[in-house]
Amino acid sequence: MSIHKLIRIEKQTDNKWLNIYKAVYETEKGEFKYEFASRRTQENLVMFNKKTQPDAVRVVPYFIKNGKTYVVITMEYRYALNRIIYGVPAGLIDKGETPEQAAVREVMEEAGAKVIKLNMVETASYTSAGLTDESLISFEAEVELLGKQRLEDTEDIKLQTVEVNNIPEMLDKYDFALQSKLLLRAFYYRERIKQLEKTEEKEA
Repeated sequence: MSIHKLIRIEKQTDNKWLNIYKAVYETEKGEFKYEFASRRTQENLVMFNKKTQPDAVRVVPYFIKNGKTYVVITMEYRYALNRIIYGVPAGLIDKGETPEQAAVREVMEEAGAKVIKLNMVETASYTSAGLTDESLISFEAEVELLGKQRLEDTEDIKLQTVEVNNIPEMLDKYDFALQSKLLLRAFYYRERIKQLEKTEEKEA
């Protein structure tokens, strides 16, 4: 049982997309204040809701060509870092959207691709529990490349297609967002298992 009792929430900022809140707790050692960031309105903060509702999606897009599997990697300028970060399509779930609808939309916008098959690989989980209550849900999507992104004016995203066996080398060489790195590594291992199973079937 937790020894922390939430007393009140104090909103510190009033921004459109992200705000700072101060949570005031009562503990065995007295009052304790903790600052955190959230995209949510105060009444919808996770600490007031038992069920985890995802704020965002992240998708590994892949396609098969000449018997080989390729993934679509994003190279996006990230303002908080002032640099290009490698990853996969991701974004917030719009009001009224399901996570699946958001995943399809983000793949179309950022990768310029149509989703053929969508598979959820991770349920909603928190991105950085010490900093924010943001959570995201993760997918893999077989896609058809259409060749035209639909980016917002402030987005700067280039694309690179990578054969699945070259994923580990890319992950070690470039700066990737952590969640993207973990999803891509998991995708690589699943594909390698499939390859080994096919080899064993042929040799049997």
